[in-house]
Amino acid sequence: LKVAHSLLWVVLVAAAGIRQILLTTDNAALRRGLERRVLEQTADLRRLARANEVLITSVGDGIYGVDQEGRVTFVNPSGAAALGYTAAELEGKRAHDVFHAPGEDGRPTPWEHCYVYEAITQGLEAHAEEDEYVRADATVFPVEITASPLVDESEIRGAVVVFRDVTQ
Repeated sequence: LKVAHSLLWVVLVAAAGIRQILLTTDNAALRRGLERRVLEQTADLRRLARANEVLITSVGDGIYGVDQEGRVTFVNPSGAAALGYTAAELEGKRAHDVFHAPGEDGRPTPWEHCYVYEAITQGLEAHAEEDEYVRADATVFPVEITASPLVDESEIRGAVVVFRDVTQ
């Protein structure tokens, strides 16, 4: 009986050891598979980011993004050139304060009446709206804009504005 009892313990310990080895092997295979998938998805995201960057930088219209306070987070080369700035000079500045032209009475348009504010706070889109922007050299030029809220997981994170110089 003692031999049978001891033999049963040896079999149980061996089975537990074999089970542990199999679990460790399975976990290692799962980890390698997950690491491979993460690398593949990271490469896909990098390709997509590069494609988006090429698209945004090659568009002739001005494109800029703002955060929830209306500060420029990015501007494409066409947009920066149309405004007479470099992208670095605009990033971090409040777009409304820097290049939104004053109203007909010469006073600044209130931030609360700006289409960018409405996109950020209310999720409203503005399409083909006419406005005026001020270049770095203080010249004013007419633009046609489209402003859209930038939504991430149902929360508005800012806005993206596309503008076109409509001087002609």
